[in-house]
Amino acid sequence: MINPTLAQAHLNKGEAGMVQKTPLVGNLMDAGAASKVALNPQQNISAQQLMTKVGQDADTAVIGKIAEQEGAMRTAQLKQSQAEQDAAQAVSTMIYAKYGANSATASFANPGEAEKRGMSVIQQLAMKNAMA
Repeated sequence: MINPTLAQAHLNKGEAGMVQKTPLVGNLMDAGAASKVALNPQQNISAQQLMTKVGQDADTAVIGKIAEQEGAMRTAQLKQSQAEQDAAQAVSTMIYAKYGANSATASFANPGEAEKRGMSVIQQLAMKNAMA
């Protein structure tokens, strides 16, 4: 059972439907065109679909702009990284041009050279420790 005080409050606010059964109405008395046989609801449906499309297009445009800006930022980072790599390559080329293929730096490009030199260092340290 509904509290009589609550029911009176609803009646005072003009919300009689909250306390008693809402009277049934025919389809002609409701607010939509979809339930009326004589009316064509296609215009209302088209308007709703158009508004939905406009909203979705706006969302997609914002997302597209964000992706475009992120892509531009990544492209700028790539260009900067490539410029740094090109500069490092130019330095390496200058060192190679100055000291030639017989330099210690150039010799590390030969397969096994790093291991051979590493073993040489280990042997030198072993001799030093043996002498001490």
